[in-house]
Amino acid sequence: MSLSRFWLVPEDMRFKSADNLLLFDRGRMTVKTEVIGASAGEKLADPHNESFARFFTDHYDEIARKHPIYRNCSTMRSSRRWPSISRKAGFPFSGS
Repeated sequence: MSLSRFWLVPEDMRFKSADNLLLFDRGRMTVKTEVIGASAGEKLADPHNESFARFFTDHYDEIARKHPIYRNCSTMRSSRRWPSISRKAGFPFSGS
């Protein structure tokens, strides 16, 4: 039996601007997995864990409605990078 890790990754994030603000418009959270300690030539993911990660990704919104912590993760993940994204896009950003 091998140990695996799982993590959340935002994908297809879209932002829009309004009144000199950068606003999150849409995107989705995905779940990724890999075997811990696997080298480049080894199997990088367990098929059962891959299946679970796909299921969790496909049902993320439903799971987040039942378990709000995942809705919060989505919000935090998308907003965590707003300062650097907004600066690159030329929008002023206040960290307060």
